[in-house]
Order: sequence, then C-alpha cells, then structure tokens
Amino acid sequence: MAAQPLLKAGLRRSIGTGNNTRVWSDHWIPDVKPRPAIPCCPSFNPNLRVCDLSDPLSHDWNLPLLHQLLSPRDIPLIQTYSVQSGYTLAMEMDTNRAPPLVSEPSTTSLKAKVWSIKTSRKIKHFIWNALSDCVQVCGRLSDRHCSSERNSPRCGADNESVNHLLFESPSNVNHILWRAKELGVPSSILDNVPWLLWYIWKARKDKLFNGKDTPPLDTVQTAISEAADWRLAQILHTSQGEEETQPPPDTQPLGPRCSIDASWHQDDAFIGGGMVLTDEDGFTTFGSFTSNRSLTPLHAELHTLLWAMKSSL
Repeated sequence: MAAQPLLKAGLRRSIGTGNNTRVWSDHWIPDVKPRPAIPCCPSFNPNLRVCDLSDPLSHDWNLPLLHQLLSPRDIPLIQTYSVQSGYTLAMEMDTNRAPPLVSEPSTTSLKAKVWSIKTSRKIKHFIWNALSDCVQVCGRLSDRHCSSERNSPRCGADNESVNHLLFESPSNVNHILWRAKELGVPSSILDNVPWLLWYIWKARKDKLFNGKDTPPLDTVQTAISEAADWRLAQILHTSQGEEETQPPPDTQPLGPRCSIDASWHQDDAFIGGGMVLTDEDGFTTFGSFTSNRSLTPLHAELHTLLWAMKSSL
C-alpha cells in the first residue's frame, strides 16, 4: 500500500513483441519517469509501433532506424526498467512531497521533567509518549500505513494528531479549562492536568471502540476524583511507612528470663552449654556445663534446655 504511488508513478507498458505499443503515445521509454519516445524530427508517423523499430529476423533493435526517428537521448534508455531508476524516482518524489523543515524547540527537557510530575506511573508514560508523538492517534496510524482513516473519531477533524487530540479538539484541555473556569472551578484544577490528559485519551478510546460520547464536564469530574484518590493514597502510604519504621517500645519482661546456647562439633567427644538467668528484680545468674557428645546440634540444644530448666528450680 505504501509503495502504490511509487509504482503508479514508475509504471510503464510491458512491451512484449511491441505490436500493441505505440512509440509516440505509450509510456514505454524507461526514463526516470516512464514516458513516450521523443521524435528527432517534426514529422513522424503517429501510429508507429515499437515492433516497427526492431529487425523482424534478428529481433534486435534496428539501430539505423532508431537514430533516424528517435531523439539521441532515448536510444540508450531502451532497456529494462531498473532498480536504480525506481530508487531515483522515489527520491525525487520524496523531495517534492516532503514538507518544509521547521525549527522547533526541543522537547528533551520536557520529557525529563515528566518523571517528576506528581501523578501515577501510567499517566507519566502517557505524557512522555505524547511528547514523543507516539500516541496511536488516527493521523499517526495513517502515516505508518496502519489505517487509511485520518479523521478524528470524536470531532471529525480532517487530521487527528496528538496536538489536536489534547489541545485543539472541542474535548481538549483548553476547552475543558475554559468550561471549568466558567463554572467556577478554582485554579487548583491545574494540578489535575495530568489526569485530564489521561481521561481525554480514555474518552477518545471509548468513542472509537465503544461508540460512547463522554461530555467534557464528565471528563473533568472523573479526572478530579481520580487525582484526589491518588493523593489520598499517597498520604496513607506515607503514614503507614512511617509507622512501620518506628521501633517497637522497649518493654520489660513480666517474669524471669532465661537465655541458653549450646556448643556442638562433630569431631568433639563432648558438648557444652550455658545459660543466663535474669529474675524479676534484675539479678542475673550465669551457668555452664559439659556432657558427653550428642548425636546432632539439635540434641545438644535440647540437652542444654533441660539442664537450664532443672538448674532454675
């Protein structure tokens, strides 16, 4: 589909035997853009056919006749249409069709600031894509040959660009802010612009895929509500984080406290154990013991626990 204009511009007749190709009216000369032959003299036979320019026996071009009838620049061009000629034609068409270059401010700094906006991650990504002209609006899809429809599905504009969707359409930010000011909404609405952009995009998709028209005022109300919920969630999350980081209060034990530990090594013939006993008055008693080797470290810990319990009685 994308190459169709190029093919049409570079289309020429398939000569075959040349019986059905007129020399002076059909596009059979493979120039940069295929065209009819150019006569070298003012009088010529308008019904002359390409087959008349070849030798009927050898089927090669009749060079003397070519030099007699055709312009000298056409004779070397009577060859197969080449890739190089097609490429040259494509470059010429692109040059003629390309819009003039316009020097615009860079959006690099704006893209960098997107990530510091106080909003959700999905909205940050959407705004970054909008600044990068990567939102799937009809104009962009048509430019990438994904669709033939360029009109805006919401307002019917001829070319739906990202700028049109967010800032020029009757459902855009300018219109929404103007309506909000008219209805007495405070200036703090500007803090909700990221959500407005997001829900304009959502409303556009609802129209395109579900056929649902969302009034601009509903978009404002939804954006404000979602922004308020997001800010509240950030406050609650911060409060919970502060509570989790606070150390637990240092409470004193209600009764005696005993700490034990055991020593066990697979090459030793004995095990060892110890305890630290603290009573209600804070008096501390230390103790240790040794015994024959047990099977595992867990047995050694159990042996030490039993010894500490007996010693504490």
